[in-house]
Amino acid sequence: MRQVVNGKVYDTVKADMIAEVEFGLPGDISYCYEALHVTAKGNYFIFGDGGPATGYGQYVNDTTRGGGQRITPVTRKEALAWCEENRIDAATIERVFGDLVEDA
Repeated sequence: MRQVVNGKVYDTVKADMIAEVEFGLPGDISYCYEALHVTAKGNYFIFGDGGPATGYGQYVNDTTRGGGQRITPVTRKEALAWCEENRIDAATIERVFGDLVEDA
C-alpha cells in the first residue's frame, strides 16, 4: 500500500517490515492486521487492515461499514511502545530499539 501522509509517501513494499500481528480471521468483522515498518530514511509507520468493527472500518454509505486500510506514521518511541503492547519478541525489540531498552 502507498499512502501520502503529511507530504510524505509511505510505501509498504519499499519499507522494511519490523513486526506484524494479526487478530481474528480475514473476512471477520473484527479481523485486524497491523505491521510496523521503517522507511529507508528512518521513518516509522504502522500499516493497518481491519474489518468493519475495528478502528480501520469505514462507512461505505450512511448506514453500512466496511473494512479498511490505513497507514499511520509513528515516532520511534511510539513504535517501541507498539512492539511492547503487541508482545513482539525481545530479540526483535533489542535489534531495532537497542538504544531505547536496557536490562532490568
